[in-house]
Amino acid sequence: MTNRFLIVSTLLSAAVYADTVSRLWARGYAAIPEPQQVELREGDLRFGPDWSFELGPGVAATDVAVESLREELGTRFGLRAGGVLRGGSIVRLEMKAGSVAPGKSTDSDKQAIADQAYRMDISDSGVTLTANAS
Repeated sequence: MTNRFLIVSTLLSAAVYADTVSRLWARGYAAIPEPQQVELREGDLRFGPDWSFELGPGVAATDVAVESLREELGTRFGLRAGGVLRGGSIVRLEMKAGSVAPGKSTDSDKQAIADQAYRMDISDSGVTLTANAS
């Protein structure tokens, strides 16, 4: 009887663990914070110095989000802000209040959640990051 209990407990705990692994993590990617919704398709894109970084209308080059993103993309992948494309793709940052509807949240500060909402669209032509605020 004890062995049967151990087997059932092990199977149940494995099932619970499998449920906590995100689809991104299962595919070998990590994102912090974990996105509320992910739609994965076939294929991957590789960043490199062929890519460039550009700002959408109304996004100030001095914005802290821009400075952080520019630094990370440059350090990790060799991307340059406003660089000349050499057959590569573009990482584009857009910010417009209310452009991204946040998903369900247990946090009672709905405005803070809305301010932090963002969407990342990845295609063959590049990556577009759309955020409600910096």
